[in-house]
Amino acid sequence: MRGVCNFHAEAEILVERVRKTKMRRPEHLGVLVTAPCADSLGSATLVGALLHAVDIIDIDQREAWAAAGAAFFQRPAHLARRTTRRGRASADQDSRGNPTG
Repeated sequence: MRGVCNFHAEAEILVERVRKTKMRRPEHLGVLVTAPCADSLGSATLVGALLHAVDIIDIDQREAWAAAGAAFFQRPAHLARRTTRRGRASADQDSRGNPTG
């Protein structure tokens, strides 16, 4: 025979999961900004670009951006840290890609 369910305890577990997920969201958004080195942009520029992206209704453009984003996050982690999506050297490399410091 099946035992009695404690709905209150299960509801509390779900509420805690939702709270933790909501707390992680800003952290994940921060990673989305820092991973492609977009944190080097000014906040006004970054917000302007995001507002422009939201206003784009061209499905082909959005799909192209989605494909580029997926390709970026599928790269090996060591490549994602070294270069931006445009292939520029990061601050810890010289123009030839050699580590500095």
